Amino acid sequence: MLERVIGTIGMIFIFLIVLMGAAMFMGVMGQWYKVQDQAQFLATSIADSGYESSNIQAEFDGWNTEYCQDEATINQAESNFTGYTQESPAPWGSPITVEVDDNMQISLLGFPSTLPSPIKGIGKSLSSFL
Repeated sequence: MLERVIGTIGMIFIFLIVLMGAAMFMGVMGQWYKVQDQAQFLATSIADSGYESSNIQAEFDGWNTEYCQDEATINQAESNFTGYTQESPAPWGSPITVEVDDNMQISLLGFPSTLPSPIKGIGKSLSSFL
């Protein structure tokens, strides 16, 4: 009888650990999808205009501000993007790559995290600038 009670408590403990791990994983994946979506949007915007303009930087800054307000786990100063083009303006058909880097602070049950988790989104596109 005692081993059944101890076994049941142990199984509940293991189940709760797996459940919290799955919740954290889903949260990190949700953040990664947001960062990846923004990287692809920036790559497409640069491909349309042929170069990094102040409008694209303003779009990133606006997204960054909105993203950091929605997600309390993101430090706005740590978010940045880098666009890679061979020439400026990029000729038609040349590859464009954009990387958006972010550091997410994973917190468990409201406790502050000391371990930042870097998230990188990579967007690729071909220039359609004529």
